[in-house]
Amino acid sequence: MLRPGGVLAVCSPDWGGFLLAPPSDELAGAIAAYTSLQTRNGGDVCAGRKLPGLLSEAGCEDIQPLARYEIYESLELIGNYLALQLEGEGESTHASTLREWARCLYGMFAQAWVSCTGRKPTGD
Repeated sequence: MLRPGGVLAVCSPDWGGFLLAPPSDELAGAIAAYTSLQTRNGGDVCAGRKLPGLLSEAGCEDIQPLARYEIYESLELIGNYLALQLEGEGESTHASTLREWARCLYGMFAQAWVSCTGRKPTGD
């Protein structure tokens, strides 16, 4: 419930804009496997880009989207997290790829995030 004139703010990642370094076909395959896992589990890995439309469908006005990137400082943390999820699904090859990548000295994992605000009409 949002009263007239109230502001709604939402934020979600969007996996359509990863920046991964160093790139490799194996790493791309591991990320694709994780993306498929999220989708099978009912997630929408591209939800961020849909936020403005969702706010519009909900009747909001003055919709303001904003996109940014978050760079994970610890490749080991994100690599091991993703690897554990894939191992649970029997994807040991992709999990190994992520763990190996996570040991790169100059690697990068940057994820796009979309934030969006909208206002419920006052009804004037």
